[in-house]
Amino acid sequence: MFSSILHQELCGIRDSIKPLLALAPNLHIFGLSTQDTTYQAEVVERLHLPYPILSDVDFALCDALKLPTFEAAGMKLMKRHTLLIIDGVVKSVDYPIFPSHTAAARAVELLKELA
Repeated sequence: MFSSILHQELCGIRDSIKPLLALAPNLHIFGLSTQDTTYQAEVVERLHLPYPILSDVDFALCDALKLPTFEAAGMKLMKRHTLLIIDGVVKSVDYPIFPSHTAAARAVELLKELA
C-alpha cells in the first residue's frame, strides 16, 4: 500500500497541475514506482490522478540513471526526487524532496527558474 507520505506527494502534484501547465503547456507528468502496473492503475484510479504512474519493477530505469534508492522492510525502493526533462534533456534534478508534500511547489519553482 502507498504510504500517506507518498499519497501527499501524488495528490500534491495532482492538485498543482494547473500552475505547472501554466508554466509549461507541453508538460508531461509521470510518476515512477517499483510496484507492478496493476497496483499502480488502482492507485491512479483511487487518487484520481490525471497522470500515469510508470512501473520500474525490475529497476531498469532506476539503475540505468543511478536514481537514489533505500531499503525498508526488506524491499528496495526509490527515494523521492523530481526530474525535469525538457526536449529530451534533463534540465534539473530535485533531490532530496522533504517533506514530500512540497514536491509540486518545488517543481513550480524549478520551472520558473528554467523559464
